[in-house]
Amino acid sequence: MKRFALALPALLLADAALSCTPVRPMAATIDTVKTLNSRQSSILTSPNQHFFLKLVPSKWALEKGRLVKKRDSYGLAFEAMPFGQIKQLWSFKHWEGIKGKNRMYLANSGLNLITFNNTVRSNQDKSAVVTYYKGKVGKAYSPIDLGVTQPIRKSTCGTGLWANSLLTTNLNIYTINNVRWVVNTQNMTIKRI
Repeated sequence: MKRFALALPALLLADAALSCTPVRPMAATIDTVKTLNSRQSSILTSPNQHFFLKLVPSKWALEKGRLVKKRDSYGLAFEAMPFGQIKQLWSFKHWEGIKGKNRMYLANSGLNLITFNNTVRSNQDKSAVVTYYKGKVGKAYSPIDLGVTQPIRKSTCGTGLWANSLLTTNLNIYTINNVRWVVNTQNMTIKRI
């Protein structure tokens, strides 16, 4: 019994890294709307800095005591032209589901975007790595597609970190236009081959 009593805290603490704070229902207030709408747009550049992606967050409003999304998040890709002009190339919606712009890679061509999402709901979740070509989803990969065969250990929020289950740190993926990329799951870098 004494051994079990000592082992129990260790077992409970082992899952602490996978735990998350339960989200309590929040009464929608004007302060909630102000906080959500205070998020700023951000810029992601290609490695050669000839192209950039402007990421614009959603806008919210308070209607009859309920929080309502007035405008969805979107991204706009631009090419930096000579003499300071910019040319819009493509756009896409719903980028806020991707956990942080540091998990996005805009190619030197300005046409390909790759997103890496380590937090997935299951081995079949196709949002693990997604490739875009001109703003349209080209290919979407699940952890199973990338070689994860064991079940993902989930947190209390229902998500798990799949990249930790890989036997290799480098994943080879292809975009819809058959360009090969290597995703390093340890340092979250994406490179064109």
